[in-house]
Amino acid sequence: MKLLLTHKSKSLLSIFVVLLFILASCATSLNSYEMPTEIDSSARYMFFLHGSSTEKLGAYATHPKYGIYDYYKMVKTLSDQGFTVISESRGKNTDIEIYARKVSEQVNELLAQGVLPQKISVVGFSKGGAITLYISSLLNNPKINYVVMAGCGSRGRYKKTYERFLRNSASGLNGRILSIYDTKDTICGSCEEAFNLASKEVSSTELKLTVGKGHGTFYQPRKEWLIPVVKWINESK
Repeated sequence: MKLLLTHKSKSLLSIFVVLLFILASCATSLNSYEMPTEIDSSARYMFFLHGSSTEKLGAYATHPKYGIYDYYKMVKTLSDQGFTVISESRGKNTDIEIYARKVSEQVNELLAQGVLPQKISVVGFSKGGAITLYISSLLNNPKINYVVMAGCGSRGRYKKTYERFLRNSASGLNGRILSIYDTKDTICGSCEEAFNLASKEVSSTELKLTVGKGHGTFYQPRKEWLIPVVKWINESK
């Protein structure tokens, strides 16, 4: 039996094929931040860890106060700065310490493949920043870069989680660490207490922003934090 296509159905079929192509292209783009199968030891690698809103609401999470957190726009912007970005949209209620061990193993894999530690950065926002702190305490390497963006929950709903880290793991902090937060943030603030508890080699820097959007400062790849973070990482020796 022959299938006869009208002019209208042919047009609809053409549109459908185009849409499939676009969706396939998007899928390829969204999956391009996985751990690479082939390691280029000359590249600069960045692990990017998003906040809890993405866990709960997906890659385009919307907060009633801070607006849209476009995860893929964030990762692409960081990739555009010259980094090979490794990242994923985590599942709901991801355990901080278990996930920190997973990323630590990936970092060790890069090191085993000949990547210099100063070419590796772990960057995390909010819950991702808390995970970053744990990764620093797990990896005994003073030259790896860590950026904690509003990840020290010294106030607000993450206070208990942060206090547990201070009691159990802060003494193991190691590496080159940048803490950056907005002065209007009512959830997270200074990491100074964690830095003071570190018993290993830590080179810490803390940067206070006055954007005025609090935790929402890091919901978009704003130049106010993007420029100093990239500059700080590039100063690694």
